[in-house]
Amino acid sequence: MPTVQPAAWREAPYFADEERAALALAEAATRPADRPDAVNDEVWDTAATYSTRSRWPRSS
Repeated sequence: MPTVQPAAWREAPYFADEERAALALAEAATRPADRPDAVNDEVWDTAATYSTRSRWPRSS
């Protein structure tokens, strides 16, 4: 597989939906200064759909 720049993962055709969800979650969690709700419900819920855990903890 060719090397993909981290910021270009959205455009790269090399990732499955599960991988894209994990990448979106990792990106949001590691860039909290970009916006106050970095890991918003949409990012969290999408990643959770691919989780083998029945329930993920949520922050309040």
